[in-house]
Amino acid sequence: MLLLAVSLQPATALPSRWSRMTQPVQGNESMLPPDAWKTAPSASSWDVPAEYLQTLKRPALLLIDAQEDFRNYYGSASIAEMERLVAAFRGRCLPIVFKLWPVPPETEELRTKDTCVPILPLPEAAPSTESEANRTVKYVEYDHLWKNPHLDDLLTEWNVDHVIIAGGFTEHCVIATANALWSRRIPAIIPASAVGPHNATGPYPHHPTQTPSVQHEAALIAMQSSVAQVVSNSSVILDHLAAQGIAGSICANTTVSKPAATYMKHAFPKEQDEWCNTTLHPMVNDSGIDPGLGAWPLWGPIEAYHYIA
Repeated sequence: MLLLAVSLQPATALPSRWSRMTQPVQGNESMLPPDAWKTAPSASSWDVPAEYLQTLKRPALLLIDAQEDFRNYYGSASIAEMERLVAAFRGRCLPIVFKLWPVPPETEELRTKDTCVPILPLPEAAPSTESEANRTVKYVEYDHLWKNPHLDDLLTEWNVDHVIIAGGFTEHCVIATANALWSRRIPAIIPASAVGPHNATGPYPHHPTQTPSVQHEAALIAMQSSVAQVVSNSSVILDHLAAQGIAGSICANTTVSKPAATYMKHAFPKEQDEWCNTTLHPMVNDSGIDPGLGAWPLWGPIEAYHYIA
């Protein structure tokens, strides 16, 4: 018999996605320095994510939560990197999927009132056409392929062999989606400068501090060591596209239809009584966003068309 002695200490609550961002920054040092991921070993030999970029021929860009709610979290440098990727993929007719997270930060006034509010994309990297708006999903889950078969269908229809992930948050949606892609044998490549937040953030209005985010760096290390290839910045990917002459056929105006708004309603029975469902809670949606809908994956939400002329 093997007896393990375990110290039973009182459990300490882990910080939520929002609590870690709203706590004042303590001290000036991080447990992990910036770019610590570069020293992490690559994954097991049978996966070889360090070679993903070399085999990239038919990529798609998945832009996660590039929305106004998170502008101060990401900072201008990361947003500029997202913008470069969107412009390059758009210019080469390579497919882009946009994703918006439907719940604003709980520290914001509207969220404390449980009010359904618009989730506007960052104009620097927003859908520019009806086709791109139709390729925009508003979804509450961190893993964007979970109970969201339309995304699987698009990647299959477009014959995508690699997915570039940009946006945030690195330690939540980015790493969860990278793991989901790995389980589907679709290599994920993460440009470190285009995901974030890179730095810890202070209290409202959440401006970046000079303290590196441990969560961001740790997530990059975990992905580099297991399910994805992490590269320094968008230039590494854009240079590869240019050197290999990689282009596609899914342009900004290529017709891409969207599924019905309720196509996954049956898969999310509990969410039918959640935010934005004006059928059950008419007072939460005085802005008119997504009337009668819950939190299941909603393709082509009204906000995705905001900047389309």
